[in-house]
Amino acid sequence: NETDRLNRKKQSAHKSNSPAAVREYLLEYIHESFPAVFRQKSTLHQFMEEIKQHHKYLSLFVTTEKGDAADNHKILKAAEVLTIQGLLMFLLALLYDLQSPSDDG
Repeated sequence: NETDRLNRKKQSAHKSNSPAAVREYLLEYIHESFPAVFRQKSTLHQFMEEIKQHHKYLSLFVTTEKGDAADNHKILKAAEVLTIQGLLMFLLALLYDLQSPSDDG
C-alpha cells in the first residue's frame, strides 16, 4: 500500500538520479513519517479521513483503496465483522442463559 508506493518512489529516485525525483521521494517520506495531526489539513478533513480508514462498519462501504484491492478489503472486512458479531451474539446468549435460568412457571 503506502510502503509499496514509497519503495517504488525510492527505487525510481535511485534509478533516475534526478534532483526532482529525489526531492519527491524525500517529501513523501517526510509526509509518511509524521503523524496525521501535524499535516496542514482542516480538522474536519482529518476527522473524516480517520473515520474512513478506521471505522469498523463504515470501512465496509468506503475504502481508500482502488480496484481489486478494494474489493478484497471489503470482503475480508465483511467476513471479519460477521464473525465477530456472530461470536458476540453466541456469547451473549450463553452468558444470559447462565445468569437468568428459565422460569417454567
